[in-house]
Amino acid sequence: MFSGDGRTGGINLNVCTLISSVSIENWLKEKGKLAFLMPKVIAFQQSYDGYRKFRFSKVKRDFLAFYDWSRAGHPFHPITERFMTFVIGPQQERTRFIPVRIYIKKRGMKIAGAPHLSFDDAMSRLQENEVVAGQIMPHNTAFTITDNVSNLESFEAIAGEPDYIGREGIEFYPQELFLFKIATNPPTQPRGGDTYVTNLQFKLSKYKIPMDTMELETEYLFPMVKSVEIEKFKHSYSGVIVPFPYNKSDPKRPLSRVKLSGTRLLDYFDKFKDIIKAQTEYSERMRGPDAGEFYGMARVGPYSFANFYVAFRDSTKWCAVVISPLETVWGGKKRFVFQNHAASICEDKNGNFITEDEAHYICAILNSPIVEKYIMQSSDSRSFKIRPPVKIPKYDTNNEKHKQLVQLSRKAHLDPINISEIRKQIEQVYLSILRDIAQKHPEDLTTWVHP
Repeated sequence: MFSGDGRTGGINLNVCTLISSVSIENWLKEKGKLAFLMPKVIAFQQSYDGYRKFRFSKVKRDFLAFYDWSRAGHPFHPITERFMTFVIGPQQERTRFIPVRIYIKKRGMKIAGAPHLSFDDAMSRLQENEVVAGQIMPHNTAFTITDNVSNLESFEAIAGEPDYIGREGIEFYPQELFLFKIATNPPTQPRGGDTYVTNLQFKLSKYKIPMDTMELETEYLFPMVKSVEIEKFKHSYSGVIVPFPYNKSDPKRPLSRVKLSGTRLLDYFDKFKDIIKAQTEYSERMRGPDAGEFYGMARVGPYSFANFYVAFRDSTKWCAVVISPLETVWGGKKRFVFQNHAASICEDKNGNFITEDEAHYICAILNSPIVEKYIMQSSDSRSFKIRPPVKIPKYDTNNEKHKQLVQLSRKAHLDPINISEIRKQIEQVYLSILRDIAQKHPEDLTTWVHP
């Protein structure tokens, strides 16, 4: 109804958007205004793109102001959602950048769990800041909220579609079945081509699988990237490995039972068949029809077989690092696979795998200070876009500025002490690249219109 994206909209649609849209259509006068308290993510998430366009409204409406309660100390306790008041009214009253009033709880003051506070007392415990919001992404209604108009105008230079595709990580679920570490005290010497592993334990796991040490075929084991291991220009690999029974000749379907016949890995899958099959319906839908054996995983494809990746988190902290094959003591050189919440880029928009230099070029741009600031002020930190809404032109081996970003990224991966200074240099080069493009193609400059 609101996004035009059946999968995304189906997951994230919040009934408050339905309530407010019905209220607007049925009871709001043509020049009337509605102030409605809703989750702040409605200003950012793609699921609400159609809502932000007021696709449902016969009268032209628009957002006139926001009141941001996300840092106000949970004034609507026990509900701890990050709320914002959305003021909606006649479109002709909309300005390019709209005012935002942010309420911030003063240090040492209590808001949540203080139900007997009067309104005036509660407001006295909040600091009020005035900032601005704007829709600066071409062909996208998501808002960016920042300190001033100058920031928004600088973000307009970098907002856009990258020439690369981002991918979410693989659903290794249940984790206690699929996540291993190399066994520290193997019972015997493994047979040739095998490795002893121990399954990991998780306190909040839905399925309690006893810890066990087992012998599995090394060719099906791969190191895994976890989201929490990703930092700016740094991957702190924790040693987790996972079974990945796939072949690039048929990348979306796991190896058949026939091909795995006689393997210890197939015996392991069969032992826990009922638990593995109890995956969520959503995961099964993502795999699609004719997805192969029950031990298949969601979000696997040709992109799961690249050598070079740029990894970044899909929430919490904005940071990126180049991931290349790892020389393991247990299985020789192995490429990494990615767990969900560890997003990655390994191909351009035409499906071509990126080179190692290209990975460093992309990583440099994603780690630039202006990109980090733009992402953090255009998103809810609980969910970043898997395809970052940032201009990343296709890497050109003949462009000296592109090659300069490669060199700076390589330097940052080796020199963690001076990363701050390196990032500033990256930003200067990146903005210079965008200025060059703007001079060659002035027709591509964004001109704001009502969404």
